[in-house]
Amino acid sequence: MKPITLMLPSGRTAKITTLRQFRALEALATFGPIWREDLDKAVGTSNSPQVISELRSKGLAIECSRVECYDRDGAAVFPGLYSLSHEAKCAFRAWLKSEARIEWELATLRDARSCV
Repeated sequence: MKPITLMLPSGRTAKITTLRQFRALEALATFGPIWREDLDKAVGTSNSPQVISELRSKGLAIECSRVECYDRDGAAVFPGLYSLSHEAKCAFRAWLKSEARIEWELATLRDARSCV
């Protein structure tokens, strides 16, 4: 995958280097707060907290709220509800509207075709 560089309003940049990171960011920016289990499905992995950790290490602010719920046995559980900071969401949405996105999609398609 060709890396994606997001320009954050603070002047920092964040490089997205894997499709899992991209799908996690896309889900967070599109759906807003998202449960960990739903993020697993969107990312295509059963360990989305690892992907979130990678994104945080790149400078993206992602919050995880632990919300009290009850499982089918009535026990209290605290699943994670992830949300993307306003700054990161704006940076990703700006990238989606940019010409860089079109170039990235073309490069991704070329990479996919070369594997066939």
